[in-house]
Amino acid sequence: LDRLSRNDTSSLALEGYVLTKRKLGKGLIFVDFQLADYPDICQAMLRQEYAQQDLGLINNLLLRGTYLKITGRAAPTRNPGNVVFLIQSVEFRDFPRQLQYIQMILQ
Repeated sequence: LDRLSRNDTSSLALEGYVLTKRKLGKGLIFVDFQLADYPDICQAMLRQEYAQQDLGLINNLLLRGTYLKITGRAAPTRNPGNVVFLIQSVEFRDFPRQLQYIQMILQ
């Protein structure tokens, strides 16, 4: 919210864990993201036109518990006081080690 109030559109990098994801159509993914050093949940949005990577591949790898570094910028939402993080790039740092997730990644 502080960045939005200052009209700061510079890029920001965040690290944390994927909690959930929701894919809407071919070009939009919402990710609930638990920040590594902050107790709140961040909602991030990945749109094909903003992404610097293949959205289909990213969608297949965005599993619950995956540790990521995401880069992007804050943007306002329709709800006053809320912010969404527009993802420009995703760097996968660590994947969950449960067998079912490993099988999903390998498929």
